[in-house]
Amino acid sequence: MSQIANFYTINNTEFVALEGNSDPFEAVREIKNYLSFQSTHEGLRFVLAKGRSNGESNLINEIFYPESQIGGPSQYVFPDADEAREFRDVTDDIDFDGYFDRPPVAYLTPEKVKQISSLLNNIGNEEISEQFDYKELNREGIYPCCWNDDKEENQAFNKKHFLQDYQALKDLFNHASATNSYLLCFVG
Repeated sequence: MSQIANFYTINNTEFVALEGNSDPFEAVREIKNYLSFQSTHEGLRFVLAKGRSNGESNLINEIFYPESQIGGPSQYVFPDADEAREFRDVTDDIDFDGYFDRPPVAYLTPEKVKQISSLLNNIGNEEISEQFDYKELNREGIYPCCWNDDKEENQAFNKKHFLQDYQALKDLFNHASATNSYLLCFVG
């Protein structure tokens, strides 16, 4: 089984409904229109961040790991990283059965989507192609650690596959930006 990054595009009305849902994770599972990146997300994140400023690198990291979240145990049980206060709101009457099976829903606001779209549009395919180094990705332990230079048709984790996924990522962000949409992201 491999890691997949799934993106769901939703409008403002759908986002407001999701915020008000008692189980936002389950609600997202019902969305049928999504785009998946099969095991290339860490490579995209690594290559896109190469040589970028801290601000741009942070923005690139948020593509797959958005800071904004709704629902899930991290919002309600672990409000901060301060261990002394980590469980301050936990009482004996909380039912944890299945509680940790509901991860938070990570999302990008339309404003953040526009910022990322602009950044991706300023990174050309030629630049990304030159920065793709399968040996470096493997040496650095970038998942899935089987990057290669195989040029056969339908070969995964090579430059062609990487560039196709980069174009799909740009298209996704351009569309979401143009429609003023939120993007939800799950990596797992």
